[in-house]
Amino acid sequence: MKNSVIMKTLEEVGQQLQQKYGEKPIPCSDLVKEVATKCKCSPGSVLPSDYCYNRWNKSVSRDDPRFFLHEGAQSSGFYAFKGRYFSYNGPIHHYPKGHKGPPIVIYGSFIKGVYFNDIDVHEPTAKEGNRKLTNHLCCERNQSIVRAKKNAAPDLKCQVCGFSFEEFYGERAKEYCEVHHLIPLAQLKESTETHLEDLAILCANCHRVVHLTNPPCTLEDLRKIVLHNKQK
Repeated sequence: MKNSVIMKTLEEVGQQLQQKYGEKPIPCSDLVKEVATKCKCSPGSVLPSDYCYNRWNKSVSRDDPRFFLHEGAQSSGFYAFKGRYFSYNGPIHHYPKGHKGPPIVIYGSFIKGVYFNDIDVHEPTAKEGNRKLTNHLCCERNQSIVRAKKNAAPDLKCQVCGFSFEEFYGERAKEYCEVHHLIPLAQLKESTETHLEDLAILCANCHRVVHLTNPPCTLEDLRKIVLHNKQK
């Protein structure tokens, strides 16, 4: 059975069962049984957790369709059907390839079904042996708003230190910069529309330093530090 058929059936059955359960989430067992029966496949091949806004399994791409919110245990629990164009902002339980043990909790946002997040280094750690390993996931933002910001800017110089990738590295880097959310999406309590004025162009160094504190420091505060150190 092709995954695309199971995915389509999961979406249809999820919507139907959500109408049946009303405000309550759907038990995983009911969802899996119904889909397996319709697709005439093994229940083990029905994985609703692969289509969740708040789950990110190792085999799942960031851009794959999602239509559930997961509640409860990893392999069971409950699912609330939300559809493909749901807006979600909050913790995502991530199970990267090769990872063992509890999930890594990252924070991200989906705006109308599209994954959209700023770089965030404030993530929990996972203990392995006697050492502490910090799991850092760098997430891309919605590229349409990033491109629009870059196209609208008079140049791609860092708005804190003035660094230009094109001037320093030449032709190969003329279109490169990083785009920073002035208000990190992970701090918002609900989904919101992002406008060009909500974004800033930064070099990689300044962008990283901005995010060394939680909440991130303001661009004005970082400019003062840069200016002070240049004048020494």
